[in-house]
Amino acid sequence: MEPGETAEQAVRRECREELGVEIDVAVPVNIGFSDPNLTMTTFVVTRWRGEPTNSAPDEHDDLRWFTPEEVAGLTLADPATRSALQDAARRSA
Repeated sequence: MEPGETAEQAVRRECREELGVEIDVAVPVNIGFSDPNLTMTTFVVTRWRGEPTNSAPDEHDDLRWFTPEEVAGLTLADPATRSALQDAARRSA
């Protein structure tokens, strides 16, 4: 987040900068992280304008869609978030 920026403003800016999309709906979801010293806000984005592209290839190797079931096989930075991510994806589908 940039100084003075809210979490929602940050997710909208990051999606514009890194995915090339304008967010219409971003719903905050509670996902616990295994590091108690880490503060993160997670959003489920259900509507946007534009076609998502990897607009920051120096920061991301790839951009793909996954079903909740496919999330089970992914290597995540924090595996403790897996079931919460799957639940959030199922609720938004």
